[in-house]
Amino acid sequence: MKKIIIYFDCDGVILNTIETAKQMAEEEGLNSHNRNEFDHFFQIVDWNILIYRAGILDNAIRKIKKIMETEKYEVKILTKLSGNENEELIKRRLFAKLLPDVPVITLNIDENKDEIVNPVGNILIEDSIDNAKRWNDANGVGLVLNFKKFNYENDIIDDIEKFEETSGVKRLLKTINY
Repeated sequence: MKKIIIYFDCDGVILNTIETAKQMAEEEGLNSHNRNEFDHFFQIVDWNILIYRAGILDNAIRKIKKIMETEKYEVKILTKLSGNENEELIKRRLFAKLLPDVPVITLNIDENKDEIVNPVGNILIEDSIDNAKRWNDANGVGLVLNFKKFNYENDIIDDIEKFEETSGVKRLLKTINY
């Protein structure tokens, strides 16, 4: 039986890098609400320090391993790179230790996830509404992981483990008789 692929975004889903980077930027005297300043900070920050300070969000690694144990899904990490020359290597090393059997797919900041991999019949767990909408528009199931409630017309989850409770995933699982 074909396994559904679940793509996990990294920053904001697995690692708390976005909020931590905002704090670090503010510590450096930058305005983290200014998109240009924040994007520039991501390009120059020491990713070893950022990841160390950020840590894992909401036991994400344990939860991903639990999903993998079901053997119903093929798990992959799909992450955009900020343009920092060390980010990709540092993320790959981290995931080689934490999730050694999980492929890490990277893309440039100006690329779209639904154009790099095939979203059709697959799931993306993402913190970006725009990326989730694009994924849904391309016939995948894009879920927004957000720990705060906000309006979004599609599925939203506040915990990775709850992804199968969403209407989009339920429909997808019915089509392959799970």
